[in-house]
Amino acid sequence: MRHNETKKETPFVPWERILQSMSELSRATRFQHYNEPLALLGFVYCLRRDHGNLEPPLVDIDHFFAWLSHQMEERRGGIEISVIDYLFPNLNQLESGIGSGWLKLALGEWPLNGFAEWFHTKLYQLKIGWYHGTPPSVDRVISSLFSGTNFATIYDPACGTGGLLHAIAVERGKSTLLFGQEEIGEVWAWAKLRFWVSDLDADLRSGNTLKNDAFREFERTRLFDLVVSNPPFGAQIAFRDISPWTHYSALMGDLPNRVSSEVAYVNKIYDSLRDGGIAAIIVPNGLLFRAGLDERLRESLIKRDAIEAVIGLPARLFAPSTAIEAAILVLNKRKADQRRDHVLFLDARDLGQRDSARVALPDAAIEQISTAYREWKTEQGFSEVVALQDLTAEAFSLSPSRYVQPAPTQTTVSFSDRRILINELDQRCADLQQEYETLRIKLVSWKGEADTM
Repeated sequence: MRHNETKKETPFVPWERILQSMSELSRATRFQHYNEPLALLGFVYCLRRDHGNLEPPLVDIDHFFAWLSHQMEERRGGIEISVIDYLFPNLNQLESGIGSGWLKLALGEWPLNGFAEWFHTKLYQLKIGWYHGTPPSVDRVISSLFSGTNFATIYDPACGTGGLLHAIAVERGKSTLLFGQEEIGEVWAWAKLRFWVSDLDADLRSGNTLKNDAFREFERTRLFDLVVSNPPFGAQIAFRDISPWTHYSALMGDLPNRVSSEVAYVNKIYDSLRDGGIAAIIVPNGLLFRAGLDERLRESLIKRDAIEAVIGLPARLFAPSTAIEAAILVLNKRKADQRRDHVLFLDARDLGQRDSARVALPDAAIEQISTAYREWKTEQGFSEVVALQDLTAEAFSLSPSRYVQPAPTQTTVSFSDRRILINELDQRCADLQQEYETLRIKLVSWKGEADTM
């Protein structure tokens, strides 16, 4: 039997082949990525899943999208026209032959079962300018930290394509209210489509949270139970780029005229939490030990006993987009009694596995991290529960490597190597014994000569 007859076809192949064929049609044009074909497949899937095989107009792709908007408005409660505009920004420059080819492939026969799972894997490979999303293994880590915990409201102030919110929503179904805001229009549109494909509800709004908080009125009266986010970091933000009501933080008081994006978002997230609310924020490692405003932020969090855990992540998790190393900062405005006045540090830097150009966290590592967080205990070489006074003595440093002591190394030696070592020790012992006897005889002899003098 030939080898290719025994090879099993993965369930993702049917859609992958269609996507590849659609991309080939436009390879020589400005539509060199698969973003537009993937979005088209996502829309067609939603219509077929919800309403069966419909008969759209095949005149051209412009008529199709006009028809699509009408169908979504009638059958699904509406679709913002801006979603289509963001996902197909250069539609008027698309040659009619390419558009017709895309439609023919997208409207052809292909299975619905398993499409949503495949679609989400492709979202992590999108090419959108300078944007880089949260790796899927990091989404799963944060989701696993709160597995089994009930939250009425969950919020991401910089939700990207919605990966973090989606990872949590999949576990909880439709029992939780989800809120998200994203500054980049195209990225926000992908988040909307992600949730449509999953048939999950989320209130996702476009705009910069720091400039124009879309949920400010909600926060005035209710606040959020859980905030999860991978906000932008490494940028400096001036006062003129922040809305007036974010210049003051309940955490730090008046902010200076210029702050880093990570400091601004941590303050924003803290202010968005209700009493007893929890947040999991991806932050650059520098925030954990730098002086200046970063230290002031850490001091404020520590003195309020608002830090529940700090999880150090492996390097190159976000490669090749960025080489900056990061950690997960877990905040809690009302910690359980047994966790008060202490912080759990987890050092997961050695748990990553190489995955092409980047490092990923395997399922076993994710389970190890979430278990350690839930059990809240010290494990040599991996986790350490540290009292707040010890953090004060260390200039409020939150670097896990400072508090988690390395585990003793264990060397594995084969039987033959052990036998060689034993023989060498035996020989060394015999040599030392012989040397001892020789020296003893000389000393006795020398002493005898001295006595006769």
